[in-house]
Amino acid sequence: MGMLVQTVTLIGLYAAFAPLLGRGRAAALPRPLARLLPVLAGLGAAAALYHFGSWWATYFAAHVPVEDNDFAIFYGAAHAAIRRLPLYDLANVRLETSEINTYRYAPIGAALFAPFLGLDLRGALVAWQLGSIALYVATLGALLWHFRAHLPWSPRFGLVAVWFAFAPTYQSLANGQLDTLFLAGSALALLLLARRRDGWAGLALALPVVLKFYPALLLLPPLTRGRWRVPLACAIAVGGLVLAGALFAGGANTATFFGQVLPTTGGGTIYAANQTPYAFVGRLLASILVGTGRYVRYPVEATTLIARALALLVLAISLLTIWLRGRGEAVAEVAFALLIPATLLLIPTAWVHYEEWALLALVVLTVALARSARPARWAWPLVACFAVALLLLTLGTEEDVWTEGVHVGAVRLILTYKLYGLVALWVGLLLILWRDGVPQTAAQAAPQSGDPTGPIAPPTGPPR
Repeated sequence: MGMLVQTVTLIGLYAAFAPLLGRGRAAALPRPLARLLPVLAGLGAAAALYHFGSWWATYFAAHVPVEDNDFAIFYGAAHAAIRRLPLYDLANVRLETSEINTYRYAPIGAALFAPFLGLDLRGALVAWQLGSIALYVATLGALLWHFRAHLPWSPRFGLVAVWFAFAPTYQSLANGQLDTLFLAGSALALLLLARRRDGWAGLALALPVVLKFYPALLLLPPLTRGRWRVPLACAIAVGGLVLAGALFAGGANTATFFGQVLPTTGGGTIYAANQTPYAFVGRLLASILVGTGRYVRYPVEATTLIARALALLVLAISLLTIWLRGRGEAVAEVAFALLIPATLLLIPTAWVHYEEWALLALVVLTVALARSARPARWAWPLVACFAVALLLLTLGTEEDVWTEGVHVGAVRLILTYKLYGLVALWVGLLLILWRDGVPQTAAQAAPQSGDPTGPIAPPTGPPR
């Protein structure tokens, strides 16, 4: 991003969210400044949109080599599956996580790319990227429409700026990855849950779940509220997708996936692109950390043990909070979104481009802050969490902090900086639940009228 465009975008972000973050202060903004902020926020959104469009125009014109692109693996898998050839390179699958460069998803994932087999590799990648961009834009539009009653114009412009400046998205789309499907499916499920379309919400989550399984954690918030149709519909749809994959790629490939590929997943790595607690711990424990960390030796068993303990802690806190404070119209979507950053903190390997999924949680946190019409508790901790999450998740990738030299001392703490953004997002959503959620005992004693897990309630005062 050019310096001028980046500066305008950052100023626009500050202008967009300054009134929102100032909810805890008693004094209102001066009238001239209040009128200027939406203008600056709009300019920031326009700058981010301009950068997004110009970046992709330059990318398509540059004819970037595509043979080593992640999409080439998916494209090759579709070719193999449609010919009923072996879909999985088992020797490659068993390599250290950062060295694996073969297809590892369920067979139905290869079927997603079958419609592009009539094109050459470059043409197929461009078609996939254009479709992903359209879905990405449509997802933002659907969310802004859904939350239109809770967002003044300034935060709306801010979300547009964040959406089109979000660095992990550029990385995901450029590599032809699947993250936009996860983002769109989860957003659709959230919107359907708000409208009590539980069966359809479960269907919306089925494809993300069958591809990577960990999005199944998003089924827990509705399940804790007794909305069992969501996981039931998802399970039925997942079974149907597994069957469709077997029909497409053959029963042998399906059996290989469940018997030999799936059990090997879940390994960790300290390779630069991994921004998880596992990578953070491993980098601190490595005796010498050089370059991208791909071939660095570190205590794997100790790292795994500590990372699993942290994962259990994150999961326990998340589920306990949802159970105790996840009732009430004001926090239904917050409880759902909480498990997005929690999941990215749980799994041992989450490349930077996975964080595109976290955009949904960032939108929900923004709306939850915007609806606080009164001076709210915990204003400054929420301001800090929101600001850290916004800046660290939106700006940059691992390529901006990793070098080819030896990493010593406090430098190692910087190498996993995206992790701090995820933690801030998770903590911010936790605070919203504890602040605005209905306690379990109160909900049992006096159930709320209407939908207890419906959409975020309208603000009690006019938006500022």
